[in-house]
Amino acid sequence: MTLLIAIAFGVLVGGGLHLMLKGDAFKLAAGTLLLTNSAILLLVATGRGGNEAPLLPVDDPRHVADPLVQALALTAAVIGFGTTVLLLRVALAVERSHGSLLVHDLVAAEVAHGEDEGSPAEEGPAAAEEERG
Repeated sequence: MTLLIAIAFGVLVGGGLHLMLKGDAFKLAAGTLLLTNSAILLLVATGRGGNEAPLLPVDDPRHVADPLVQALALTAAVIGFGTTVLLLRVALAVERSHGSLLVHDLVAAEVAHGEDEGSPAEEGPAAAEEERG
């Protein structure tokens, strides 16, 4: 059973990292979601020693499930959901403003926007000095 959990954890982490490195904002959010789920799986796998409810009086403490692991897994799930919703909202705003979710298109659009403005900081210190003096 431990080997099966380790394989599932490795697949989730590998898939999440693969998606995060694709260069698409939507795939970044999906990869983050997979990494969050793998962290929750790791937390649950560490506390699977017992299956009895952690209520007193306890007959044998070796068979009681750890409530701390359950609380941490629930907290991780809520934080992961919030992070995923935030990333998807940012991706939607970026897609509406730039028309693309691909990172190289976004970088090209920002570079072109910076060249159009022609700010003195981008032209170098000599150009900024000439403008002042």
